Amino acid sequence: MSLSLANAKVATPIPEPGVPPPVPGSPGSAWIHRLFLLSALLLLTVGGTTTGAWMLLGMAGWSSLPDWPWALTLHGQLQVMGFMVPFTMGIALMVFPRYMGVPVAAPGLARACLGLMLGGTALQALAWGGPVGPTMQLLATGLFLTVLRATRRSASLPRSVPAGRKSSGPDAHNLFLVAAGLWLPIALVPSYWSSGRSLSLELVLWGFASLYVAGVALRVHPSILGVQAPSGARLPASLLLWNLGLVLRLVEWIWSSVALEALAAALLALGIATFLWELKPFRRADKESCATRWLRTYVRFSYAWLAVSLVGLLVVPWAGTLLDSAVRHSLASGFLLTMMVGMGFRMVPSFELRRLPWPAAPGLCFWLLNLGLAIRVVPQAAMEWTGASLQSFVALGGLLQTLGVWLFAASLALTLLRHDLSIRHAEN
Repeated sequence: MSLSLANAKVATPIPEPGVPPPVPGSPGSAWIHRLFLLSALLLLTVGGTTTGAWMLLGMAGWSSLPDWPWALTLHGQLQVMGFMVPFTMGIALMVFPRYMGVPVAAPGLARACLGLMLGGTALQALAWGGPVGPTMQLLATGLFLTVLRATRRSASLPRSVPAGRKSSGPDAHNLFLVAAGLWLPIALVPSYWSSGRSLSLELVLWGFASLYVAGVALRVHPSILGVQAPSGARLPASLLLWNLGLVLRLVEWIWSSVALEALAAALLALGIATFLWELKPFRRADKESCATRWLRTYVRFSYAWLAVSLVGLLVVPWAGTLLDSAVRHSLASGFLLTMMVGMGFRMVPSFELRRLPWPAAPGLCFWLLNLGLAIRVVPQAAMEWTGASLQSFVALGGLLQTLGVWLFAASLALTLLRHDLSIRHAEN
């Protein structure tokens, strides 16, 4: 099948705060995405981040050290499957139906999806239930994709198609989003085996979450950064190399080989580097941006962390677990979390028509997250060769990140829950 990228140059701006996009449906349907977002923020705050901070304090000798395998499993599951996946689902359920001009289809299935995902993640995090946990997560993934498909089909009805608009084939960003949707269930398969649980989280990060961000980026980041949208010429090669690298990483888990792992890392890094070359997020703005300066800073710094992750990815096959952990945190906390925090601070108030409770929160959160991550991952990577002498710096950086995460979660939760922050309420 030929990949038509005729619409790759189309860029979509995010609605300005206080300017409502078309939002059909009942008030009850608006709570669907809020349930996903609030659940994700709760698990991020009281579960994954707190467990990670406890582990770092224990490593530095500042507190008692938890049972390491248990804490590592709990931290990874709650951060990735407890926060990152439900938060991404919630943003998708907030944004896609609004742009398509329809309410969320099958809200009952969406609620069942959230329940299954949270229940399965709890079983996985506590190492209970054997295959029940990943099965619940797989069922939740299937329900989520079903809800998106049903919502898109309802938008395809003649009454909801904008006049004069015709399709000329799949957009570039849609191809990346489809690939992201396919990698979520694939990534869950290795979690049925204890030896594959770490790989499962890795595939969720590099496959589902990163491809999803890339798909959204092709649509909205040119408008945010004030640059021309990419032509799309290199995007098929990027998508092919990206997915081939992920497939080889899965094959390498079955037939262990350092050479195969290195080849998978090289193809994955080349695919993502090609995407960055096409998007060019670091070039100077050549037109007016639709975003504030702090949002542009969030986006550019997150791409800088992605570039750091790619360099580390090429070295990991010949290095130890400390460098591997530093690379994963550069990707998860540097690229993905920084992007999710920045876009969350911008998109949630815009779509909810509400103000942030603390206007200074985005700027303060940015410095806590990025300064903390830099203080953390550089010594963590260096400890591969220096030993445990830098553990205090790793713990300090992790604590700064924890404060940033708590500030982000509190700000967004209050934005979603407090009616007095509504722009319409203030006008009345």
